[in-house]
Amino acid sequence: MIARIYKLFLPALLAYFLLLPFFAFAKTMSSGRTHSLVICDDGTVMAWGQNTYGQLGDGTTTMRTVPVHVLAGTSGCTTNLCNIISVSGGVDHSLALKNDGTVWAWGTNTYGQIGDGTTTNRFTPVQVSGLTGIIAVEAGNMLSLALKSDGTVMAWGYNTNGSVGDGTTTDRHAPVQVSGLTGIKSLSCFWIHTIVLKNDGTVWTWGFNGYGQLGDGTGTDRHIPIQVSGIPPVTVVSAGELFCLVVANDSTVWAWGDNTYGQLTTIGGATPKQIPGLTGIIDVSGGEQHSLFLKSDGTVLSCGFNWYGQVGNGTLSWTSPTLTQVLTGTSGCSTNLCSNIWASAIQPDGKIIIGGNNLFTTYNGTSRNRIARINTDGSLDATFDPGSGVNSGAALTGFVFASAIQSDGKIIIGGDFSSYNGTARTRIARLNADGSLDATFNPGTGANLDINAIQIQPDGQIIIVGGFTAYNGTAINRIARLNTDGSIDASFNIGTGANGKISTAVLQPDGKIIIGSSNPSFTDYNGTARNRFARINSDGSIDASCDPGTGASSNIFTTIQQPDGRIIIGGGFSTYNGTARNRIARLFSTPLPIELLYFNATAENNSLVRCDWSTATEINNDYFSIERSKDGTNFSQIGTVKGAGNSSVTLNYTFYDHEPYSGLSYYRLKQFDYNGAFSYSPIRPVYIGTIDLIIIYPNPSTEGSIQYTVASEAGGEVSVKVYDIIGRQVISNTETLEGGVVTKKLSTAGLSSGSYLLQITNGNLEQTQKQFVVK
Repeated sequence: MIARIYKLFLPALLAYFLLLPFFAFAKTMSSGRTHSLVICDDGTVMAWGQNTYGQLGDGTTTMRTVPVHVLAGTSGCTTNLCNIISVSGGVDHSLALKNDGTVWAWGTNTYGQIGDGTTTNRFTPVQVSGLTGIIAVEAGNMLSLALKSDGTVMAWGYNTNGSVGDGTTTDRHAPVQVSGLTGIKSLSCFWIHTIVLKNDGTVWTWGFNGYGQLGDGTGTDRHIPIQVSGIPPVTVVSAGELFCLVVANDSTVWAWGDNTYGQLTTIGGATPKQIPGLTGIIDVSGGEQHSLFLKSDGTVLSCGFNWYGQVGNGTLSWTSPTLTQVLTGTSGCSTNLCSNIWASAIQPDGKIIIGGNNLFTTYNGTSRNRIARINTDGSLDATFDPGSGVNSGAALTGFVFASAIQSDGKIIIGGDFSSYNGTARTRIARLNADGSLDATFNPGTGANLDINAIQIQPDGQIIIVGGFTAYNGTAINRIARLNTDGSIDASFNIGTGANGKISTAVLQPDGKIIIGSSNPSFTDYNGTARNRFARINSDGSIDASCDPGTGASSNIFTTIQQPDGRIIIGGGFSTYNGTARNRIARLFSTPLPIELLYFNATAENNSLVRCDWSTATEINNDYFSIERSKDGTNFSQIGTVKGAGNSSVTLNYTFYDHEPYSGLSYYRLKQFDYNGAFSYSPIRPVYIGTIDLIIIYPNPSTEGSIQYTVASEAGGEVSVKVYDIIGRQVISNTETLEGGVVTKKLSTAGLSSGSYLLQITNGNLEQTQKQFVVK
């Protein structure tokens, strides 16, 4: 969505972009009439602008020209309001939704729009009475609304024109249920009328109707919701000051109400009409007297009142009824208007998976909805097709925050989305290597709040962290381990878990997990004090040997591990455990139990496998477990070798597997120290046999070449031939292979579209072959 930041005046938007570096990690924002709100990544809220009625929530009525934190008020947070996932600015009051489903409000309260049962202005947040299970909030002029998870709507505040929707004209100082509404997906309120969208695509309105903004063909106020007729099924709704806009499921736009300033182009009136010339629209936003339209290619169109330049066409023309593309100016934005990439992961072949926010709808002009795969030269990989990609839902942003690559090439994504390519997947999904959804990974109802980081263990199990407090209906606070099928691993016991959102995670070789947080509410893990940083054992318990003391003074956004086991953290902090460290620090001076120089696994005489490794130093090293796998994911122990305990000299070790698998297999070391901690070596492939063509990639080929991976015992010169579907030889050359598993590249630039056979023959006339397709 456009986050409704255009709701009133474009200058508020411009102010935001001027402050963009300050809010590099902001997630959600909203404009009131003369004030602005933004949620930072740590779940706190900052505000600036007019403050006559306390709408900034800082405990004063002083206008602020730079952002200040909204205070905790009665929320129970330490200093500032915390754990906020959505905000909405009204004319002179503000609403915030916490991640526990409660609603908090501050500012003017003349008509009860704060919802605390009084008409007293509030200069810091107070809880709106009786609301739980809320998934979205909307602040109007003198009115407030909230959408519940069961699809009903609550409203409170000014009601002279029936804007509360309860069938009366009595102001409501506490929330009441809007009459007759169920199955609501989203809502929008500007002045004192409201428009909502049901799950079935129908649109309903109520409240003030003096300009036909309810769309029922009259100018009569409506005290309960009425259905708007004469429009196709709808996907997006937005209320302007005295008009309404909707996007139909065919990406056209329909509108009704006041058109004095050309905010509806050349149409207007009390019944819906299609705005001519608008196609490919994915979002709309109505302002006071202007409108904005977001296209699927990332461009923004606008029209309407332009006295303050809010149409964004580079002029101050009084009105602009003609649709105009918003200029990008000097903001550094492209035609994607500052869409963001939040997640990236590099595949073994060097290609890059990227995921981002809800303005990421294209890559270099090609439709890609919030996720894409990029070739090593930066071009789009057309073989990765996500279809309609990642989509948002009620109170879900549609963001991809995290991605990780499995050893089999499948991709795990996490974030704040509701579906992938039309199939329901709440905040987590697994994709096949071609971009299609992997249906064998079934998360059920998924996570109830955002997933911010993903780590994949060597055994294929998946660590997820974020702001969630439940996964597929099971209560689990902000960190969980999943089985390879997407179900929760009950053996990973975190107790009460983290008490604040986890923003980042890194998996150590010994199976322990480093976690960091951008949320000041993260002050303990399962009852043990930990300030924004902790290390977790592989069973989910806290690692007491890792004590961060007072921890980080502010946000931790990223964590990485060096080869020597030390941890780098980065964020907004200025101290770590009381020591000055400006936004970056390295932790742990204790080295890993061993310093491994190398680990190799090689076939000998086509009948056994020799494993060799060497250590430079050893500290409390108990023993090595040698593990073998057929698929590179599921390993089992085949033997052990005793370690030296403590050593400062180079030591060499050898182990023989006398009964290896035939064909391709994988080997690794698992080193154990005396206290049971362990770490893994790199994985080494070994081939027992003659020659085998393992994989051709990409297949189908669209890039003028393919890569093929071959396993051979001895290596040497081989013949490489390609035949077409009727058996004609179309390519013939030779290659020299090293022994073991190697990957080579073959040009297909001269081949027509169709099916082909790649055949490889070694010096003993042993052959291997596979089919591939050129498109």
